[in-house]
Amino acid sequence: MLKGQLDIDIEMMGGTMIFIALTLIMFMEILLPLLVVNYNMETSMEDIRAVEFANLAKARMIDQIGDGEGDIDYARLEALQGSSLGDIGLASNYLLVEDLIKGTTFEFAGKRGKTEHDVYATLSSRFLPSIESSDIVMQGNNEYFVHIYSLSEDGKSIAVDIQDAGSCVMYSQGDIKESRFKAAGCDDFTSKQVVEDGAEALIRGEVSNAMDSGESQFVRVKPKSDISAGDIVVTGMKLGKSWGCRDSGDPQVCIRQIGDFVFPARIHVELAEGSDIVA
Repeated sequence: MLKGQLDIDIEMMGGTMIFIALTLIMFMEILLPLLVVNYNMETSMEDIRAVEFANLAKARMIDQIGDGEGDIDYARLEALQGSSLGDIGLASNYLLVEDLIKGTTFEFAGKRGKTEHDVYATLSSRFLPSIESSDIVMQGNNEYFVHIYSLSEDGKSIAVDIQDAGSCVMYSQGDIKESRFKAAGCDDFTSKQVVEDGAEALIRGEVSNAMDSGESQFVRVKPKSDISAGDIVVTGMKLGKSWGCRDSGDPQVCIRQIGDFVFPARIHVELAEGSDIVA
């Protein structure tokens, strides 16, 4: 190889290396930051969409299945479960509502995704269900009105609605939106004798009577000690484990306390990539 040609080759190699180095510098200094910014913007936009959807879902639920006081109505939420979110003007994205007190969840299946967000709301109900045998449903030395009736035509599911006599409120049949709840007025109990001894046995006996006859039973009790949900369940029956204690193949006792209850809740959403927010 000639000396002149070698010098030219070295110069060309040097120029190529300088060009590559400059290209890398331009990429690192100009193009790479732009790509990072673009990626972050796309990610942020997805996060923002999830936040928007979560807030929209909360607002729609309060508006369309709320109690009129800013809370989501528990019974109406339960009735909606299994339906499409499109029924309340939302697209078919994944949404889950969790009662943070009892841990009960209501899941609305839809398009799931990695982009998610949580917002918090409150659920209201006329009924506080007892889903654990250890739940204290009546405290000793307090007076209660107890309404016992059948929830199903076959008489297998029996409701035991417990109301504090000291805060008795007149309920009419039209007050409760869910037809399976039979509200009882305080005047149904006023003529009943207050039973202190054997309150648990009395209630269990009336549960059996309601199951056999299908007729409502009214009990007025003042237990001397605390009564748990398990104390009321009749042999051969199970304690209802769902919010509304819906009919099942097994005989069950559905124990609920009557009042105005509010629960904190978490609304969890997940958006699939490219999915719509509004139906």
